[in-house]
Amino acid sequence: KALLQLRGDAAAPENQARAEAFLLGESSRLDSQVLSVLASSLKNDPLAKVKTLIEELIERLKTEALRETEHKGWCDKELATNAHTRKSKTQEIDGLRIDIDSLQADLMQLEKEQSALAVSMNETQAAMANQTALRLTEKVENEAAIQDAQAGQAAVSDAIKVLQDFYANATKQTTALAQVRKHAQAPPPIFEDGTYAGQQGASGGVLAMLDVIKSDFARIEQEATSSEAAAQAEHDKFMEESRVSMAQMETDVKHKARAHQDSQVALEDKKEDLLKVEQVLATAEAEYKKLQPACMSQGQSYEERVARRKDEIEALKQALAILSGDA
Repeated sequence: KALLQLRGDAAAPENQARAEAFLLGESSRLDSQVLSVLASSLKNDPLAKVKTLIEELIERLKTEALRETEHKGWCDKELATNAHTRKSKTQEIDGLRIDIDSLQADLMQLEKEQSALAVSMNETQAAMANQTALRLTEKVENEAAIQDAQAGQAAVSDAIKVLQDFYANATKQTTALAQVRKHAQAPPPIFEDGTYAGQQGASGGVLAMLDVIKSDFARIEQEATSSEAAAQAEHDKFMEESRVSMAQMETDVKHKARAHQDSQVALEDKKEDLLKVEQVLATAEAEYKKLQPACMSQGQSYEERVARRKDEIEALKQALAILSGDA
């Protein structure tokens, strides 16, 4: 046993030299500062201390590997959650902006339609007022024409009666005078014609002319009456159609006012939702920037670091075996 101890002690410098050379080679291959520093310590430190240092270094690397694995899991979860939040909120913002643009377009269209309705209602009301005024003037004119025609007919009828009575009485007087003359002395020449009995020969023409005039007045009355009835019927039809149109437009105004109010409320709600979602997205983007330094290293990737650490541990184990004379 003592001989083995002496042989081990004699081989220690050689083993340390081999271990140093091995670690230097591995540090260069792996570009490992840890192995390089350890290789340097092999020149000056006792063998037992070097073994202990290697064992502690192996444990430290294993602990680092475990911590990095846990950190990687946390990073993956946080990054995935953050990415989902940013993506979903960006899509939600796009949808809200589309809704807002649509609602704003609806409001503009409703306002145009409301303005057009207001113009149409004003025009219809003005047309009704104008038509009413025209109808009143026309009615007064027609009634005046009817009254004049009726008065004319009455006057002509009176004139016809007067003439008829006159001519009838004159005829009777002429007949009586003729009978007296049969028994009386003949009158002087100046009175040869006897009592004036009117122009009996022309009576028929005068009365016929008056009948024509009376017929003209009757025709004027009839035409004025028909014209008044037709104008009143047309006026009533126009006013009824206008009232129906006004009622429809008033209903449209109420519906569009309600639609405008609903769209305005919906627009305000969408704007409020957009503000909230934008705040959530801004928070997620700020969190993403904070995660980048901790979870998105610009140097080696996680897989590269795991592989390197594994190689370093294997190199340390190999060096330990060389120092122990097992390799």
